[in-house]
Amino acid sequence: MEVVLQWLDEIDDAVFTLVFALVLRRHALRRSALAIGMASSLALAGCELTSVPAEWAPLLTAVAALSVAVWSVAAVATVIAGAGGPSPARA
Repeated sequence: MEVVLQWLDEIDDAVFTLVFALVLRRHALRRSALAIGMASSLALAGCELTSVPAEWAPLLTAVAALSVAVWSVAAVATVIAGAGGPSPARA
């Protein structure tokens, strides 16, 4: 029983460390998500301009939509958490 509890404690520590690292890098992750979405959107636009049927179009559309959704959720979470940056000084 003690081994299981130690194992669960290690899993808890690993998850906490991962979540903490993600919180620290949220701005970089949001920018990366938008960059992935932009690249996917440009690739989708390139597929639409060619006369060759694009089998990748649904995948590119899903990647673009998912990356923008991830960015939006992170932006809302940042606003809710009040970590949107320094507030302007009141005079």
